[in-house]
Amino acid sequence: MDEAQLSLTAPHALKDIELRVTGQKAQLRIEAEDSFPCKAFVLSDPPRLVIDLPGAWQKMRAPSVPANRVVRGVRIGIQDRGPRLVLDMEKMPSYEIGRPAYGVVEIAIQ
Repeated sequence: MDEAQLSLTAPHALKDIELRVTGQKAQLRIEAEDSFPCKAFVLSDPPRLVIDLPGAWQKMRAPSVPANRVVRGVRIGIQDRGPRLVLDMEKMPSYEIGRPAYGVVEIAIQ
């Protein structure tokens, strides 16, 4: 199912969320019980990567942040349409969103 067809209001249950950092690259992996929509964009001053996850999420939490020089921290907030993850970055990031498996989104960050 392509992302445009995913429900923006459906309930989703988080299975796992993990942030891995290697050198100057990071990867955020979000795994849910079903497929889900995901939108990402960057903001500057200070540099941030924002990830919106529309829908009603159960068990949503921010991932732990390992010691690194790429991601300063991760915050989570609730918007009208669902949770928003904000990654505070050391510098303006570029990113690529992948869907390697059903119910999984991976965001590669540089």
